[in-house]
Amino acid sequence: MIVNFQSSKSHGDGYKSAGRSFEYAQNTSSAIIVFLGSCVTFSDRLLRTVAFEFDDVEVLRLHSLDEMHGLDERTRRAVRLVLVDEDTVGLLPQTADGIDQATLGVGAVLAYRSRSKARRVLKAAYEAEIDNQLRFLPMKAPLDAWLAALRLLILGEAFMPSELFERPGNRPTPAVGDMHDAATGGTAPQKISVEPPTTLTARELQVLELVADGLPNKSIAKNLGLSEHTVKLHVHHIFGKLGVQNRTSASTWFLAHYGNSG
Repeated sequence: MIVNFQSSKSHGDGYKSAGRSFEYAQNTSSAIIVFLGSCVTFSDRLLRTVAFEFDDVEVLRLHSLDEMHGLDERTRRAVRLVLVDEDTVGLLPQTADGIDQATLGVGAVLAYRSRSKARRVLKAAYEAEIDNQLRFLPMKAPLDAWLAALRLLILGEAFMPSELFERPGNRPTPAVGDMHDAATGGTAPQKISVEPPTTLTARELQVLELVADGLPNKSIAKNLGLSEHTVKLHVHHIFGKLGVQNRTSASTWFLAHYGNSG
């Protein structure tokens, strides 16, 4: 079912679907996907396709964070995914807690068309150590692949397009100051990464060190005080950055570069 939110100030007739006004209570087992952005990025046809593909999902297009926060409590609790377009991602807070609050606790998915813009946003998120709150969905992917990726995201899987990762040997990319500058292409103080083959965050190095020690995700989560899901996200990001497919190859990389560091 497609739901268009007309105004955060007119809840009496604020939700419309197929010409009917309603409050979200029709199917308490349904999850809601919020599409936060314009109808140019999130067209009616796209939303109809998603609603048709996923029987137990309601789709809701909003235009601002204020509109999302204006939803009634029952609707807010049903939100499982928040997709944000390129023009809106710069409005998100720059802290993990801020993003968590802004997206009703589910994190954000950047629905991107520009790979270079998405890479800049990802780099800014890594540097701010808020990458765990941000996932990515390529809007130019073939429909079947796009729907498969969306399904993974709905299920809470750690999906990240491989095209966003810089491969070892690539020319270093200037870092941007925050996600707003990254999304808008604005200028910011720049610095060049000079770390060997690839750049891992401090947290990713901690996770990788424990992977190299042979610990499973559950033990790593306990050691670092993280959720197992967060550790899975870190491991997935590490694999993508290193260009490896498994824990053995990632461990080999770590031991080659940091095995003698103490």
